[in-house]
Amino acid sequence: MSLFRRRPPRPSPLLIPPCKGWKKDLVAPGKHSNTAECEFPHRGVFNMGNQNFIEISRMSLFCRGWLTLCTAPVLILMPLLIYDLIVEWRIFEQEEGLFFFLVIPLIVFLSIPLLRVDLRTPLNEPIRFNRARQKIYAYNFKPRWLPLFSPWPIDIAVYDWSQVRAEFFCYSAGSNYQYGITLSIVKPGTNEVIDRFRMTYNNASEDPWLYVHTYMEKGPDALPPFDTPRDPNELVWYSPFRRWAPKVKWPDDIDLESTTAP
Repeated sequence: MSLFRRRPPRPSPLLIPPCKGWKKDLVAPGKHSNTAECEFPHRGVFNMGNQNFIEISRMSLFCRGWLTLCTAPVLILMPLLIYDLIVEWRIFEQEEGLFFFLVIPLIVFLSIPLLRVDLRTPLNEPIRFNRARQKIYAYNFKPRWLPLFSPWPIDIAVYDWSQVRAEFFCYSAGSNYQYGITLSIVKPGTNEVIDRFRMTYNNASEDPWLYVHTYMEKGPDALPPFDTPRDPNELVWYSPFRRWAPKVKWPDDIDLESTTAP
């Protein structure tokens, strides 16, 4: 008998390509899921639900306001700085003056996108899972950094439930760790990914996906009752900057389709 046990082979990604920081493929549509140890998701995960659909909450911007507090004073004082440089140009050495006039546009170029992140990121980016239609509807925010003042659109993604795959990811970006669940959309009959977006941010639990999977496969009767509905456009006293952010506004036809049966 061997004194050394062989380690079981590490699982490899099923999807092509896997998500960044892939750690695990979660149970796919049509497969059996074990929800015996699945905890009831807290109110911050789900917005609302009924016999036809459930809506999960996504917030890509957790701490809203600090970017505005950092960049707004810079942009407000910038004209005064430029005026002062022009008036006092003669006292600067040529190299110093050129340095300031090169740095100022760079500061403005970096400050404006940061300010827009704070003011233009929606209050919520929900995903709706419609069991009656067997479809998902994702409210995806798509920031575009260039051109500088280009509109940042909302992309409404609609896919069949059978195309959805879930992957758990974890990776580090400097001192910041990113982890959660990514939803990948595959071409029917293959593992080729055609679209991908986050389901959860900085949530190390698989329970939100297991809950959604059970709902879509077995219905709400297989799960605990839904909690009190939560307004995705809810304003809270401790975050006044949320009042300036765009509210969630589904297109009328998608709003009706994603919440009703055929």
